[in-house]
Amino acid sequence: MMKLSVVIPTYRRLQALALTLESLLKQGMVDSEYEIIVVDDGSSDGTKEFMREFILRHKQVRYFNQAHKGPAAARNLGIKHAQGRYIFFTGDDIIASQRLLKEHLDTLEANPTEAVLGFTVWAKGIQPSEFMDFLIRGGHQFNWQGLKKGRYCSWRVFYTSNVSLKRSWLEAELFDENLPYPIWEDIELSYRLFKKGLKITFNPDALAYHRHFITQEEFYNKIRQSGISRVYFYGKHPELKTLSFKIAATRLAWLAINCLFLSRRLLKLLGLNVLAWELNLWYYAMLGIRQGQPSVNNLRRFFILRFFKVF
Repeated sequence: MMKLSVVIPTYRRLQALALTLESLLKQGMVDSEYEIIVVDDGSSDGTKEFMREFILRHKQVRYFNQAHKGPAAARNLGIKHAQGRYIFFTGDDIIASQRLLKEHLDTLEANPTEAVLGFTVWAKGIQPSEFMDFLIRGGHQFNWQGLKKGRYCSWRVFYTSNVSLKRSWLEAELFDENLPYPIWEDIELSYRLFKKGLKITFNPDALAYHRHFITQEEFYNKIRQSGISRVYFYGKHPELKTLSFKIAATRLAWLAINCLFLSRRLLKLLGLNVLAWELNLWYYAMLGIRQGQPSVNNLRRFFILRFFKVF
């Protein structure tokens, strides 16, 4: 039986995808041990034509195409066609180190009932901005704080840029395709698997490189979308609510965040960029949560879960 299936959803990132595939073909593994499944989520940048030619030269690479439905649907299609005993999820902007798959496979075979989380850093050649360094140090992009090799992780760090697990875990549980944005679908699946007993082991030697320059505008929009998806997530799993506010309290909090947001320019002028960025994250998270409510007029409850730890 094939040991490992690599599942990569992609959407309009042809150049990045080509580099990802080349790195995955240099793993020092026998071709029959693993396969690479690329699921194209309706790209219009030549991905289809590139992949049709690419799979002719690399027999362990398989390609599927679907209408644009988002990465959750793309991963589910990849899972459906996977033949490996284990599945490794990664992104189309992730460059694999030469031992990435081997590290995942060795850890999985030693602990077949667990998932494995690898370590992801900025790719070589990417000159991270001060803001990008802030995202990593603060755990806003990937939260590695407190993680130790061989130790269990929280279900909140099931990052599908560099994570693997036994395929049998996914026979009854797939990614939720109904989330409003392609954010939290990995964490939402992780929580359902956690309730069924899945544990995640951290292996920092399973190293991958994130080849994606992130702007402030892009990340703030992501945080806003994350807030909207968060409302869906906690509405689906109400047992996780820890705080609940009435409309008056919500409006008061919203006013306070607005005031903090307006002060960000002054903080930046004073050279307090980190504090300004933190306040911006709060603002856009609050904005997203507010936008995610089904009806502001009929809103009865509003909850925020541990912003300091999550964001």
